[in-house]
Amino acid sequence: MKIRLDRYILGSVLKVGIISVLLCSLVLVSVDLLSNLEQYIQLAIPAMQIILRSLYYLPEAVLISLGPAFLFSITYYLSMLQANNEMICLLNSGIPYRRIIRPILFLALLVSAFYFLFNETVGIEALKQKQLLEDKFFLSSSSYDSRNVTLNDRNDGFLLFARKYTDTKKQISNTVLISKSSDGKILWKMNSDKALWNSSIENWEFTGNTIYQVDGDMVYPRREDVTVVQNLDISPELFRNVQSDIKTMELPVAWDYLQKIQNYDHTEYNTLATDFYQRLFSCLTPFVLMLIACSINYRFKKNVLLFSIICCLCIGVIYYVVQMLSLIMANQGMISPMAGMLVPFALILVLSLGMTSTFRT
Repeated sequence: MKIRLDRYILGSVLKVGIISVLLCSLVLVSVDLLSNLEQYIQLAIPAMQIILRSLYYLPEAVLISLGPAFLFSITYYLSMLQANNEMICLLNSGIPYRRIIRPILFLALLVSAFYFLFNETVGIEALKQKQLLEDKFFLSSSSYDSRNVTLNDRNDGFLLFARKYTDTKKQISNTVLISKSSDGKILWKMNSDKALWNSSIENWEFTGNTIYQVDGDMVYPRREDVTVVQNLDISPELFRNVQSDIKTMELPVAWDYLQKIQNYDHTEYNTLATDFYQRLFSCLTPFVLMLIACSINYRFKKNVLLFSIICCLCIGVIYYVVQMLSLIMANQGMISPMAGMLVPFALILVLSLGMTSTFRT
């Protein structure tokens, strides 16, 4: 009896959930296609390239659709149980409400695990290919190029500013390099026209240099054509515009990068770490939405489905608003990047458990 009940519940939720995911994904892909249609026409992009970009967007659309689709699926199933008086039969037969939602919560964990694995194996690779196509279609330079970058090497006392970084050439332009002592005093300053990364020596070759040596209250300038600064441990990856790249790196590489960037640019670290933890814990979103659907009260006298969906949407909006605020606070450094993602989840978890214990036995 219990196994049949679990199969019935899981089958009913999965059937509606999968169909909803497919429909929502189709809508998202269509909206993305129509929003860029004018640019496609103006740039005369071939139809096959447009279709290919839409296919690369499909995994992202599936991931976006998972939470809302299963929110609707669970709400529809439980509201129909209540509307058709099946819930009364189950409760009167000695089956508590927590036994009814147990397989749904187990399914929520599976959906969250699927979200994480699908994103790491398929979604990220599709996002990379989509970005490459967008760079080819819409941009004249690499999306990793950046401007006005300042890096502070606290270990060796170097402060490096670059007006522009070109990723394809591994080149920085109009640079200012300052060397400081352990007590913060400036030892020398070097203005350079550009610097190229030499992979053989794993260091920068600065050209067109003007060096200002500081000796007490005196400054002695001199010119050098090519300069290689020893102990300058600032690699080209630190100059890259990685606002989107942090979401496409392999997890171990992204974690090592975050630990390294924390020593050079703490302000940038807050933003990148928030994006990293958002990627890591975004798989909890389907679980949260499915938990919301299990925690609301379906005992409406009329229009059970309509009022149930409205209640789920209201709590879902609260979750997304709190998440948005916490992510803003994490980006600003007011709270830790990990807390930016976990605080909304903990809030909804406590709220859902409280609501469930209030009206269910």
